[in-house]
Amino acid sequence: MRNRAKIYVALIALIMVLLFINVNGIGGAFDIKAANDYIVDENEWNQIIADSINDKTIKIQVDGKAVSEKDCSAYMNGKRQLMIAADSLTDVFQCAFRFYGEKKAVIEKGETKIVATLGSSYAEIDDAVVTMSSKVENVDGNIYIPVDILTTGLGYTYTFDVQNNEAVFINTRSNEKSIPGKYDYRTDGRMSSIKNQGNHSTCWAFASLAALESSILPDMERDYSEKNMTLNSGYLVSLFSGGDYTMAMSYLAAWRGPILEEYEEGYGAYETPVDIKPDVHVQEIQIIKGKDLDAVKKAVFLYGGVETSIYMAIDAKNLDSYYYNKDNSAYCYVGIERPNHDVVIIGWDDNYAKENFNYEPEGNGAFICQNSWGEEFGEEGVFYVSYYDSNIAMNSLVYTGVEPNDNYDNIYQSDLCGFVGQLGYENEEAYFANVYTAAGNENLQAVSFYATDKNTEYEIYLVEDFKEASDLNNRYFVQKGAFVNAGYYTVNLDRAIHLEAGKKYAVVVKIKTPNAKRPIAIEYPASYETSNVDISDGEGYISYLGRQWERAEETQGCNICLKMFTNNID
Repeated sequence: MRNRAKIYVALIALIMVLLFINVNGIGGAFDIKAANDYIVDENEWNQIIADSINDKTIKIQVDGKAVSEKDCSAYMNGKRQLMIAADSLTDVFQCAFRFYGEKKAVIEKGETKIVATLGSSYAEIDDAVVTMSSKVENVDGNIYIPVDILTTGLGYTYTFDVQNNEAVFINTRSNEKSIPGKYDYRTDGRMSSIKNQGNHSTCWAFASLAALESSILPDMERDYSEKNMTLNSGYLVSLFSGGDYTMAMSYLAAWRGPILEEYEEGYGAYETPVDIKPDVHVQEIQIIKGKDLDAVKKAVFLYGGVETSIYMAIDAKNLDSYYYNKDNSAYCYVGIERPNHDVVIIGWDDNYAKENFNYEPEGNGAFICQNSWGEEFGEEGVFYVSYYDSNIAMNSLVYTGVEPNDNYDNIYQSDLCGFVGQLGYENEEAYFANVYTAAGNENLQAVSFYATDKNTEYEIYLVEDFKEASDLNNRYFVQKGAFVNAGYYTVNLDRAIHLEAGKKYAVVVKIKTPNAKRPIAIEYPASYETSNVDISDGEGYISYLGRQWERAEETQGCNICLKMFTNNID
């Protein structure tokens, strides 16, 4: 540090001498040889510039849109080369990114595939070896890639605005598709293991956990317990009752699971442990509605397997069906029957021939789907479902926010069965709130709730020292945002909010869901399966305009789906 300080002093002295010469107009010969002793070599100079840039937040702009620091972090290395956090590639640059083993990073966008190795300055771009300006680096457990992965590999232009400390990217291939015409998890090591549900009605749990397992591959290879998801879901169901994706969502959102299959050892066929800490915390689950094939493909490409429902008109024993071509493992149902089976989309082929199906659809193309009938079914457990199948991709689920199980210390919630129904005032806007008593001195880090349909906007408020309903009008604004898809979302607060032990706090959300009449997700005893819902454990409120409030448990017989997450203060 002393040497660095001397360098700075020398540089300032040199600049002052040069300024003196310029200002006073000294002409003729001038011996500046002595100053050469203080000229910094190129490596030192680059590091000085890099330190100056890194001392301030490096802003990122992509295609004219500013990107927040939490969505994309970067730093300038000692070669004055910008390094981009690899975990920002998916959302910010729309790339599929996976890290294999401890060294190999694979980045894909459209038909381009880039393979880079940790600690190496070489990369393969569509099998051609190129030299990068810097090496792929691991900084405190986070992978950073050199900027020329984006420029040379993916066709972005890049400039650095020193005055604003901002990296500006423009996509020169904006007309190209960001996803390929064919993609298959089986060739990329992203498919979870094939399982067999046997004679149980648990396809929904198998599909949910297969999709979840694929979303963390290849970094984490896991085998989660479908039995625990079924019997510990909070719903009154058995292994023969059936279920749907909303049950899977509530189980994961409530931190009941997932737990590893190994914890089932020692339990009976219809028993499961209920006090095991979940292996991961699922904080975001997106629902893609309305047979949006491109959105489903994008979700598979960027995030993980997509759980979806079909009408399965196949005898599981002999596999005979008019709608199933056994030789090609190709299925297409066209009719009015409602879905009765869940599978996981793990890829697609836009050119899969329509002639491969018994019931010939209108055109080519099929999703590649993982089933839960064992490896004897289809292509070792995998089959093709036509894009033109009546039900495929109508309602699809993808896990986009899987975090370590120590991300937060505490979860406050009253909706253990999650999104059972909807509430509102025959309008797309409404307010809802939940009141919680802080168990200790904690920092409020995040809140979570459901978007009941796409393009939902929200505003989050907080009330401190809550005593009665009228206090909800004394709320203060925290932050706002929007969600593209329906689903379950956790919003990390821009700043932590201190909570005092024993004090009551109210989280208030104003929500706007276009064309909705009941935009608030609620938990209530809607059927036998939810008849054990306890609405005495919550204190929730709803309001049309955010002025007059009614107690949800008393007037509507329900709990509000609104959780908060805190960290303990040592």
